[in-house]
Amino acid sequence: LLESLYLHTEKLYFLEKSSGLLNFLKIKLSFILEKPASIIEILQDPKLDEINIKNALFSLLELNQLELFKSEFTKRKNSINDPFIYLAYEANTNAEKSLENLLKLLTSKPNINEVRALIYILEKLIFKDHNYKLITKTHDEVIKNLEISEFNKLYLDSLITKVYLLEEKIKLA
Repeated sequence: LLESLYLHTEKLYFLEKSSGLLNFLKIKLSFILEKPASIIEILQDPKLDEINIKNALFSLLELNQLELFKSEFTKRKNSINDPFIYLAYEANTNAEKSLENLLKLLTSKPNINEVRALIYILEKLIFKDHNYKLITKTHDEVIKNLEISEFNKLYLDSLITKVYLLEEKIKLA
């Protein structure tokens, strides 16, 4: 039943499947229902695996629950081996600097931690900062050369298409 629920719900770019499938689904449903208090409750489980901790933290970011994210991240920062999640958080105050720092760490075959931070930062640059030139430059120099899943490639391509449309560069879109 849980596997079927996993397979038949919308895939979210920032959630990584975990062996703790029940907690994964709780986090996903809490995000979909916009229930940050439920995510905090899930984070209180001492048996929660690292993947689901990062899933929960990123869900708080996506829900724009920055104070809750910071509080929960601070409690766990010594046990989470992922500099990318904090770079994503910092994009809320300085997305350009976050992108610059991310690109220094980004590998040519990025893992989910790198990709979800990249997408989150790019979304901040598009919808908050409106820094389209930086996004297209980053796409041309870095993003199009990344070895990533087809799902993430399509997601990033859709972001670039939005940028071109916002810039009224219809032929490039």
